[in-house]
Order: sequence, then structure tokens, then C-alpha cells
Amino acid sequence: MLKANTYYNPRLHPQNAIRRRNVVLDQMLRYGFIGERSKDSLQQLPLELDYANLNIQGTANYFLALIKKDLLEIIDKINETEGTEYNLYKSGLVIETTLNAELQVLILKAYKQHLKKMQILIDGQYKRGKGKRQLEIIAENELRGVGRDGEME
Repeated sequence: MLKANTYYNPRLHPQNAIRRRNVVLDQMLRYGFIGERSKDSLQQLPLELDYANLNIQGTANYFLALIKKDLLEIIDKINETEGTEYNLYKSGLVIETTLNAELQVLILKAYKQHLKKMQILIDGQYKRGKGKRQLEIIAENELRGVGRDGEME
């Protein structure tokens, strides 16, 4: 879980985000996850943001991105085999999907409400120390690329 996500928000506080990134890279070096050269080169990289604002771009961007990827492959294959020149953006194609936009909005609302409740429970559990070591082990294994079964992924 991200520590102090507002304070380290790269859009709002880029210098804080860079400092935190560098602390994390220092810790990764200290515990053997990366080498000195990797740490140094990563710390020199500029801060770059690449994310979608769901409030601006819609409620199912992930779904639309997958559909777009699949459509481009399908259109390329059709153009290649049929000798056509369809263009996803200019050919006036009508694309129908299984997405129900109204249901998606309701699902996202319920999901956000559920996450708020779960975060309160997790915060309380972590503060009490219950399961704290298990969470640390999971985080360490994820950083090493080790699955829950102990096997490398």
C-alpha cells in the first residue's frame, strides 16, 4: 500500500514523489533487489506521469483499451486477407460490446464503498500487528517475483 498517497502524489507534489522514489530505490539496493548501477540510473530518471483520469475519460477505460487492441488486430487481419482499407477511426464502423455503461457506474460506486470499509479494517489490523508479518512477507515475495506458493513466477 502506498504510504501518504496525497503527500507523495506525483501530480500534486512531484519533489516529494521523487524523494520517496529514491528512498524506495535505496531500500531495494540495501535488501539486494537491485544493484548499485540500476539504483543510480533509476534515480536519475525524470518523473513521468502516464495515467488516465477516470472522471475525464470514462468509467471503463481498461475495457475500451482491450477492445481497441483487439479491434486493431481484427481490422489489420481483414484488410490483409480481403484487400480492404478499413480504419477504426475513419471508416464509420459500428462496434457493439457487452459493456453495460449504467451497470458499470453502479459497480464502480459499490466497489469504492466496499474499498473504504476494507481499508479501515486493514488499517486497524495492521496497527494492531495482527497479520503484519504475513503482509510484509507477501510484499517481499512480490518484490522478488515469488508467488504465494513460494515458486518463482
